[in-house]
Parts: sequence; C-alpha cells; structure tokens
Amino acid sequence: MSAEDATPERPRRSFLASGNPFVKRADTTRGQATGLFGMLTVCTGNICRSPLAELMLADRLRGLPVELGSAGTYGMVGEGVEPTVAEIASRRFGLDPTSHRARRLSERQLRDADLILVLTERHLTRALDLVPAAVGRTFTLTEYARISRALDAADADPRSLSQHVELAGRLRGAVRSQAAQESRGSAWLDVADPMGKSREVHEVVADEIDAATRAIATSLRAATQAP
Repeated sequence: MSAEDATPERPRRSFLASGNPFVKRADTTRGQATGLFGMLTVCTGNICRSPLAELMLADRLRGLPVELGSAGTYGMVGEGVEPTVAEIASRRFGLDPTSHRARRLSERQLRDADLILVLTERHLTRALDLVPAAVGRTFTLTEYARISRALDAADADPRSLSQHVELAGRLRGAVRSQAAQESRGSAWLDVADPMGKSREVHEVVADEIDAATRAIATSLRAATQAP
C-alpha cells in the first residue's frame, strides 16, 4: 500500500431522496460498496477549488444516488477549507464547509470514482499517471461543463448517470476541436488556483466553479429523469 493510499479517509457526502445510503445502484459500473454513483473533484491542496466544487455539486445533486468526495494532488491533509473560500461558500452560496478536511489523492479514490472532475489539465495528467484506466471518466471541470451543455443542446438524452459519462467521453474530442477553432487555446480547460491571491481573484474563481457546476448538475439531473 502506498503512503497516499494510507491517508485516512473522511466520510464522503451522499444524498438520497430515500435517505437510505445503501440503495442498490443500477446505472453505474464501478461497483462501489456504497451502491452510489461516485464523483470526485480534484485540485492541488484540496482546500480551495475542489472542496468548493464538491460542496456546490453536492447541493445541486441533492436527492440523487450520488456520493461526492474531493482530494488534492498535493493534499494538505487534515486542513480545513481556506478561510476566504469558506467565507465565500457560506456568504454567497449558503454552503457549510466546516466539516471539510483535506486529503491527498490516491489510486483507490480514482479507481472507486465513476466521474472524476479535476480543476486543471495538470491535475488530469497526475490522475492518469496514478490510474491510466481512469481516462474515460476523468475530465477537467470546465471541460465537462462544456460537454454537458453540448449534450443538452443536442438532445442527446442520456438515460443514466453512467451513460452521461460515456457520451461525454465520446464528445470530448469534438468539444476540444471546437474550442481550438474558437482560438480559446487551452486556458478554458483550467480553473486558476486562487491560493494566496486577492479576494477579487477568489470571487472570480468561485464564479467559474459556480457556472461549471450548475451546467454539470443540470445535465446530470436531467439524465436521471429520462424515461
């Protein structure tokens, strides 16, 4: 077992309309012991961007058979959410970050997750260095948001959470090609690290994560409601 795999796990947030955390998962293939569709957000220290994304997604996916977690490629293990991020989460979005404790990204977390949303391409590279087989379910947050909007616009009609991820993987190349044609470069794939930056930078980053998680949550929720 690696040192990263030995990092203590904190309980992940799960949200079910039934309130039963052990319902059988019928629409995913990872087979986690919890029976839930596992989502993992990843940044560097796991105290700014990824916990904010985790909290927003958890709030917006409430009632669905989804389990949320987050981690950092160089996780500041045991630390709480950075104070400015915590204040923004509470004041602007009504979220409670007080229970968060940072953890370091591990192979086990990546193997268990059905959808991995990283904050930059560097995080994506690190995740795939650890678990290359996760390539089909690992995206940057803004990339998956753009793909989600494209799926919605195309009336692709995924009929489950796992099918949403599968269709997103198929659409990834087209979305990246379109972005390149629009001269976006690769900056659109990343959400910048606000650590140590001004409050204004923190607010901008929060806006980016807010917009991306809204698009993702709306599309994922629609997938669970397909006939």
